[in-house]
Amino acid sequence: QQHHTAHITKRKTMKSTILICLVGIFATLLIALTHAENVDFALCTPPDQTPQPYEITSLDMNPASPHPGDTVEITITGTAHNGTTGGSLTSEISKGGIKLFTFTYDLCESAVGGCPIAAGPCKIVLHQSTPRFAFPGEYQAVNHAADSDGKPLSCAEFKFNVVKA
Repeated sequence: QQHHTAHITKRKTMKSTILICLVGIFATLLIALTHAENVDFALCTPPDQTPQPYEITSLDMNPASPHPGDTVEITITGTAHNGTTGGSLTSEISKGGIKLFTFTYDLCESAVGGCPIAAGPCKIVLHQSTPRFAFPGEYQAVNHAADSDGKPLSCAEFKFNVVKA
């Protein structure tokens, strides 16, 4: 009887250990798959507008390599050298040099903390769904920000890959 009870307890402990290990592995994979990745970018503002009114210091994309249909979050971090009360951000997406999509965002809705945007550290967060019919491969994005009078604030371009679903 004691031997049988010890054997059952040992099996329950083993099952619990396996379950804890599986949960740990799943959590690690989930964190790895949803982690934003810092993206290499280039400034595309003309040299006579340097420094940019909004100086970009980092650009993160989550997921870094989206599948067709995924919602992508792009976080642009930087410094606003001058405050602004509004504006827009336009993102042009192309593949192989052919412009495919243009998305426009309200700067106040995208800026963390909204408007007015004060001079100093600033973060802009964009959400966009990758079209379900997007072909796998490399794409280029050019993001232009302008104030409410249309004066350029910033411009950055970067590349990303859409992967097969």
